[in-house]
Amino acid sequence: IARVLEEKGYNIEIIRNFTTFDLLAKLEEYVLKEFQPHDQLFVYFAGHGYYSEATGEGFYVCKNSVNLGDATSTYIAYSVIKSIVNNIPAQHIFMLMDAVKGTGQPLNTVFEEWESQDADSSFTLSAEGKTRIGILSGGTEYNQSLSQNAGSELSNAFITYFRKSEQTEQSTWGDLLQEFQDIDPMPMYVEFGDHSPGIGFNFNKSKPAEN
Repeated sequence: IARVLEEKGYNIEIIRNFTTFDLLAKLEEYVLKEFQPHDQLFVYFAGHGYYSEATGEGFYVCKNSVNLGDATSTYIAYSVIKSIVNNIPAQHIFMLMDAVKGTGQPLNTVFEEWESQDADSSFTLSAEGKTRIGILSGGTEYNQSLSQNAGSELSNAFITYFRKSEQTEQSTWGDLLQEFQDIDPMPMYVEFGDHSPGIGFNFNKSKPAEN
């Protein structure tokens, strides 16, 4: 994903094998960053997770997390991540949580709701308001069989969208979500924080960076 985005001229930052402290510090670093109006921020998490059947909460497992059964004190809850990310001053933020599912709405039911509406405003990016949207894996367990180069279904769907968008002048939010529709188990959709209802997230065309 990083390579695909970099090829298209987006600024990227990769953090590998981080602890819970590293993750929280990095997110808080972005809270203090300066962003221009209408700036976009894409946050991608890949790795192990934990899902609590009792609470419906998803957790991200970091390098220093300890496997203590149902104890989650060394994990970071998605709700905590969403709360911090919401405070990042970028106007439009999209998170792809490629670990395990958390509290949200199955993506297919979101499409059913949108198809019942007269207008397709949910598929567009508005210049006003804020975007705070997340797509979470629909699985309750991390897929241990994935090789490093194979990629997950979520990551491959995202890359497929970008490859297709190279052939079109305008790629919509709906086009991106369509790529996730055939994944089994169905990904979860969440709007969080200060999200303005009725808008999506479109990746603006970016010019390759000059050397």
